[in-house]
Amino acid sequence: PIIDTTRWLYGKYRDELVGYEDADQLGDVLAKVTKRAWMGYRIENSEDMRGYMYLYFIVASDFDKNAEMAEILKNPNRKPGDFGKAVADLSKEKVALLKASGTPPGDKDV
Repeated sequence: PIIDTTRWLYGKYRDELVGYEDADQLGDVLAKVTKRAWMGYRIENSEDMRGYMYLYFIVASDFDKNAEMAEILKNPNRKPGDFGKAVADLSKEKVALLKASGTPPGDKDV
């Protein structure tokens, strides 16, 4: 899913990916972030992965420190797709709050 997720992210959010010159550079960092998502939160489902990458690269690199996001990610009863749905359901206000209170999105030092 790394290649598909890179294509999706770069295709949909290219103008918002500040500091990334091309999809290859994004793919290098995305692979590291994928490892972190999988090892830390068991993110395997493609929609969950897209939600995770959207938040990391577009909203705030440390979005998972937000209590609401951490609760969803760490929930032992979370089913595949739950996180992606939760991200898709975030209000514009919540996204703005995550962005304002978090670190800049797309941190390359993963």
